[in-house]
Amino acid sequence: MLELLRGMRADMAAMDKRFDGIDARLDGIDARLDAMETQLEGLRYVVVASVDSLVTDMKHHEPRIAALEGARA
Repeated sequence: MLELLRGMRADMAAMDKRFDGIDARLDGIDARLDAMETQLEGLRYVVVASVDSLVTDMKHHEPRIAALEGARA
């Protein structure tokens, strides 16, 4: 009976180590996901700024485009 309990104790210790490894991997994945989220936020800022810049450029060139279209017609 004592041997059975020792074996179970050893199994539990092995499982604890295994779970610690899994926890460490999950922590690494979580850190990578946080980094990706930060990068996506940065990209979102760049895209929004680029679209705003394009809209501003189009508004600036609208009279010229209209004049060119009128000359073609």
